[in-house]
Amino acid sequence: MRIQLKNELMHAICAFEAKRSNWPNLRRKRKLTTADILDRIVFVCKTGCQWSQLPVNGASYKTVYHYFRYLVQSEDI
Repeated sequence: MRIQLKNELMHAICAFEAKRSNWPNLRRKRKLTTADILDRIVFVCKTGCQWSQLPVNGASYKTVYHYFRYLVQSEDI
């Protein structure tokens, strides 16, 4: 499912990682990297599939949707 991310999206990844490192309540290691999460978000936007139809290879669709909502509300993308 790997989709090539453009430069603008890579800058969004860097901005997101900078914000994420300041979150105080990170207690466990994440199963997906930020690039994997954004790759799945792009997959949903490109194919038009529903969130629940994402292949589960490490995290549930709820996790990916959570980060999507966070990015949309923070206007990083």
